[in-house]
Amino acid sequence: MTGAAPSVPVVLLTGPEAAGLHLAGGLGGKAGPLRQLAALGLPVWPGLVLLPPGTAPARLPPPWLEAMHRALATLPLAGGPLAVRSSAPEEDGEERSFAGQFRTLLDVPADGLEGAVLELWRAVESEALAAYRRLTPPGAPASPCPPLPPLLIQPMLPAAVAGVAFGADPVSGRRGVTVIQAVAGVAADLVAGRVGGDRYTLDREGRVLEQQPQQAGQPLLEPAALQRLGQLVRQLGRLLGRPQDVEWAIDGHGQLWLLQVRPITGLARLVDPDGLAALWDNSNIVESYPGVTTPLTFSFARKAYTEVYQGFCRFMGVPEERIQRHRGVFATMIGFHQGRIYYNLLSWYRVLSLLPGYSLNAPWLEQMLGVQEALSPEVRAGLRLEPPTRPLRDLAALALALVRLLGNALGLERRRRAFRRRLQAVLLGPAALESLGDARPDELVGHYRRIESQLLRRWDAPLINDFYAMVLYGLLGGLLRRWGLDGEGALLQRWITELGAVISAEPHRRIVALARPLAADPALVRLLEQGSLAQIRAALAERPPLRDGISAYLEAFGDRCLGELKLETRTLRDDPLPLLRSLAAAARPLPPPAARPAPAPPPGHPLQRLLLGWLRRRLRRLLCERENLRFERTRVFGQARRILLELGRRLSALQLLDHPDDVLFLEVEELLAVVEGTGTCSDLRALAGLRRAAFDRQRQAPALPRRFRTRGIPALDGPPPAGEAAGGGSGGAAGAAAGREQWQGLGCSPGLVRAPVVRVADPAAWLHQPRPDLGVRPILVAQSTDPGWVLLFPHAAGLLVERGSALSHVAIVAREVGLPMVTELAGISALLADGDEVQLDGCRGRVQRLRRGADGR
Repeated sequence: MTGAAPSVPVVLLTGPEAAGLHLAGGLGGKAGPLRQLAALGLPVWPGLVLLPPGTAPARLPPPWLEAMHRALATLPLAGGPLAVRSSAPEEDGEERSFAGQFRTLLDVPADGLEGAVLELWRAVESEALAAYRRLTPPGAPASPCPPLPPLLIQPMLPAAVAGVAFGADPVSGRRGVTVIQAVAGVAADLVAGRVGGDRYTLDREGRVLEQQPQQAGQPLLEPAALQRLGQLVRQLGRLLGRPQDVEWAIDGHGQLWLLQVRPITGLARLVDPDGLAALWDNSNIVESYPGVTTPLTFSFARKAYTEVYQGFCRFMGVPEERIQRHRGVFATMIGFHQGRIYYNLLSWYRVLSLLPGYSLNAPWLEQMLGVQEALSPEVRAGLRLEPPTRPLRDLAALALALVRLLGNALGLERRRRAFRRRLQAVLLGPAALESLGDARPDELVGHYRRIESQLLRRWDAPLINDFYAMVLYGLLGGLLRRWGLDGEGALLQRWITELGAVISAEPHRRIVALARPLAADPALVRLLEQGSLAQIRAALAERPPLRDGISAYLEAFGDRCLGELKLETRTLRDDPLPLLRSLAAAARPLPPPAARPAPAPPPGHPLQRLLLGWLRRRLRRLLCERENLRFERTRVFGQARRILLELGRRLSALQLLDHPDDVLFLEVEELLAVVEGTGTCSDLRALAGLRRAAFDRQRQAPALPRRFRTRGIPALDGPPPAGEAAGGGSGGAAGAAAGREQWQGLGCSPGLVRAPVVRVADPAAWLHQPRPDLGVRPILVAQSTDPGWVLLFPHAAGLLVERGSALSHVAIVAREVGLPMVTELAGISALLADGDEVQLDGCRGRVQRLRRGADGR
């Protein structure tokens, strides 16, 4: 008899009648799992299940009573007292256990069975149970009022020892331990919380981590019984797919029995503190990927980081087999949290540990990433991917690496030339770019694959140049401080001003040059400030020289825009309005240039001056090339963007996507796989729709903290709200007191300027807004910047930035064009109000509020 309930609704828990009923969900939340385990041969204490009628009867039909007593006669301890428990379908669930809400009756005499059954069915309508159903946990649906529950009826087990056991710690969330509590006799008082009992904690191998007997030196469970119980609880978790909350008993003969088994309620909401630790930080990467970004951008960036830093390790002499052994670590160097890109700092340290001289290299890594809170040497040592070698062998490897570094330094110019030749060969010219609109999907994929194989996987020159620039910057700054020549760092900042032919400064210079003739045409300037794009284009059609100059700018620098590394960004070619607004700002009369300290010759005695002068010249050249090579990165990303967006148009035309820009919500390999025939998703529309909805939610969510920690699966241990970051504050010295009038940050570009401030939360929107002439250029205040901020320079008298570094793109360009800048001013956007007048000292990194504006607080 299987499937539907029998005419006499009494089935043995371990009998064949129960099998089909369990599959139909007919045995309820308590009896169903026990039936499943009994069928697998596990030691389930026998019993029977009484299936319910539609409504509670006043009396049980005599055939039912007779069937129950016949079934009970076949069980152990026949004729003895009974335990009668409800087994409602909603009981013992993963999110809601209903623990203690349904009645359980113990020590029921055989002749009192009918009364016990009726009492439990009447208890379903209790007010306490109704109130529990109204207590809905987060994310759980409200519990409807169910029909009568099945009842589990078992002989009372005369236990010598009984208790509860958890396949994970229900309080801390640790999945790698088993927690056992035990009392002498039955466990009713323990389950009700009236007594504590012995407590044991075991690891996965069964080793006892903690033992707390109620009577010192007299544990209730012998080691063999403890091991057997621990193994059984872990086995249950494996069989049922998640850690279980188990009620158990050991009889007088030493036999272990299962009485109840259910999922540990709420465990899914607890983070496993033993899970893999991750430390997420967006200190510098926020300059490249500000705000929320799309799956297409993240997947492109993740692939680039993976390939580029494997190449860097090869350059540093790490054996290929070691790189491949730890390939998974390279793939986790950046992460994606609520649509925002973060460094996974512990993966960076692990990659760094592959290099010789790991302990010496860590400060360089922290400087490169802009990390404010360094890890302790002990923590860093625990992140090694390979066992440490003997000191002499490590020293020899470091010496060999230094020789290699010297050789690569001598050959760096050759690498730069080879890299630029590859760029010339791979990147498409203007005519070929225009013809992308006619290319087949497979041709577009071919163009992308060439960029990937010839450039992204061979990004040696930019990365090596960056490495040497960081090393020399740290070395030069360290020598100046050690010799007492530059305590505040101002001298070093002056030394890396005016680097020469820096391509990053060229957009600003061109904007200024294009704007110079506009001073004689105030009507056009007003139109550029406040007009629509269509109106401005109509006016430019009557001014061919200006129109052609703007076209030449867009041809050269159309990809240098706000958020330029984000593939979803509309470039200046798509939307030139920000450029036109900047032309108008540059056409206004310029204020006197900010006071800048005169260049200082190297101080110190002759040998010091000789060394410092040489280091200074080398560093300036490296920083110049760093900016120029990073502009080449902008070009590479720009072409990749055009190719991938063109693929989106093809898929939309083929009705595989609803809109061309839905391609932004696919990952790069998913997109290419559609064309290459290796994809696994046939419904790209639905996939893109789900991700677009998530993207829209993420854009509305509050900003995330600069730094936070996770354990285990990061999505389950997501970042705290901004301002509650784990692992320390956000750096800088702006301070949290709203009444403060002076702040100390990091001077990035020298100059002394006094002006009102304007806070810029969304630079793209800020540039699009009509901008009337205020009579004075303000000091712009922002949380972060990116290379596209060059478009805001004509609007600004100075920059105050919460996060950044002296070697950021914006800082370098600011120095080149003479725009004073201070960064590392944590919280300054919230501490200043629009219209506040401040004095900015870009040399010493000092900011002082001189007067509160009309909106001041």
